[in-house]
Amino acid sequence: MDVCSVDWNSRLGMDGILMLLCTCIVCQEAFNDAAQFRDEARQMFRLGLMTLAQAALVEDLHAAICARALQVRCR
Repeated sequence: MDVCSVDWNSRLGMDGILMLLCTCIVCQEAFNDAAQFRDEARQMFRLGLMTLAQAALVEDLHAAICARALQVRCR
């Protein structure tokens, strides 16, 4: 369930609404952090401070974090 799809007139209750909002905020933070770390790693790779294997690992981790955040958010 997404915040945008919540029926605010339902019996979700304040606790349920707060839990949903917190989940979305945590997912958004995880996505933002993953994107920032990926961008920093790409810059390090361009500067020769990171190997191709390390850069590939960062890309894989970024994709996994984003996929997990999306799964949690779309429950």
